[in-house]
Amino acid sequence: MKKIYRWLMVFLALTGTLASFGVQALSAVPIDVSAAHPGKPGAQVMLVDNQVYRLEIGVEKTLNLKLISAYSQGEMQVRISASEGLALQQAAEKISFMLEEGKVYEIPLQISAMIAGRHYVHLHIDVTVGNRKMFKSVSAIIQAQSAFEEPRLLRGAQKAGVNENNTGEEVISLPAQEKILIHQHR
Repeated sequence: MKKIYRWLMVFLALTGTLASFGVQALSAVPIDVSAAHPGKPGAQVMLVDNQVYRLEIGVEKTLNLKLISAYSQGEMQVRISASEGLALQQAAEKISFMLEEGKVYEIPLQISAMIAGRHYVHLHIDVTVGNRKMFKSVSAIIQAQSAFEEPRLLRGAQKAGVNENNTGEEVISLPAQEKILIHQHR
C-alpha cells in the first residue's frame, strides 16, 4: 500500500496536481535573478593596468595601484599585504572608498624589494552594496633586480616577464580556452 501511495504522490507532483492541495514543488519557488553573477565569483573589482612593476633592490619607490569597480554605490575596503622579499611602508591597515560609477580608485604605496625575483602585492577587497557583502583578492606583480643585472640573468631564479628567445619583448597574456571532457563508464 505504501508503494502505491508513493507512486501516486510522484505522479501528482509531476502533473502539478499537488499544488492545488497547497503543496508546492521545489521548482515552483521563485528565483531571484538579480542575484545571478555573470562573471567570476567574488566582487567585480580589478586592477586597471595589470602590468609587471619593476623595482631596483634596496631602492624605495612609489607605486600607484589603480582599481576599478562595476558598482555605482556601496563601500569598498582594501587590505594590503606583500609577499616575502618586499617591504611596504603604508599608513593605514585598511583603506576605504565610497563607490561611484566609473570612478578609478588609486592606492599609492611606498615599496622596496630586499631580494631579486618575482614578488606580489596582494589586495584583499571587501565590497558592501546594500546588505550584500562580496570579496575578492587581486595581486600586482613586482619584478625586483639589482641595477647592474640584466633581466635575462634572472632567468634561473624566476622569470622576469620576458619571452624565452631573449628578444626582450614583453609577454602578452591571452585568455585561456579549455574543453573539459567527461567520460561516462557504463
